[in-house]
Amino acid sequence: MHFVLLYGLSNLGIKYVITFSHQSKMSERNSSFLQFMPVGVPKVPFLIPKAKEASWVDVYNRLYRQRFLFLGQEIDRVISNQLVGLIVFLNIENNKKDIFLYINCPGGWILPGFGLVGTMQTVQPDVNTICLGVAVSIGSFILLGGTTTKRLAFEHAKIMMYQPFSSFFKLAPIDGRLELKLLRDAHQKIVRAYVRKTGQTPWAVSRDLKKPFFMTPEEAQKYGIVDAIADFTPHPIRMILTKK
Repeated sequence: MHFVLLYGLSNLGIKYVITFSHQSKMSERNSSFLQFMPVGVPKVPFLIPKAKEASWVDVYNRLYRQRFLFLGQEIDRVISNQLVGLIVFLNIENNKKDIFLYINCPGGWILPGFGLVGTMQTVQPDVNTICLGVAVSIGSFILLGGTTTKRLAFEHAKIMMYQPFSSFFKLAPIDGRLELKLLRDAHQKIVRAYVRKTGQTPWAVSRDLKKPFFMTPEEAQKYGIVDAIADFTPHPIRMILTKK
């Protein structure tokens, strides 16, 4: 039998989950197994190679070991560098097994997004991109950057294309001119990437980037940003892919 108890040390502001197991006809010495896990931090037991006992690790670290990566925030230098490092490590560990990047990204910085997409497209394993909630602006660009035929959106996801922008009023005139050049170059790179990956014309992509262009998964599939849609009906557990 297995039991889980919630134990709170209110005076210390600390809470733990205590898990233990009990089996009849066991000696008193090994009749119980006690482990502590901080509440509020998702952790799972994981047996580290060559270790004698399992230890509690962050659930995302455990999933990384299974090649599942997550982008659930605005893209910035920190999260981009973390994902780049993980992708490179997984490529070294096994360059034939697919990597899965789950995306729920409301946008973010352009250059960190470029760095992430560049890494995805240069490693040997195929990188599957899956949009869980939203993929906005640079988020849709990252979704687009997955391996062709392996880009997926859940049926309630939202994808939005939008051009890069900057706040020039915060910069000195010479810095503003420099950033304008960088912004124009970034815009051209984004247009070329969308044209190459979707098959749309440069004129159509430039037109659609000029204003927030929201798409349903079906519209994104037709546009060429994703290749398949996850349909959970009538099988809620097994994912059925609706292909083009």
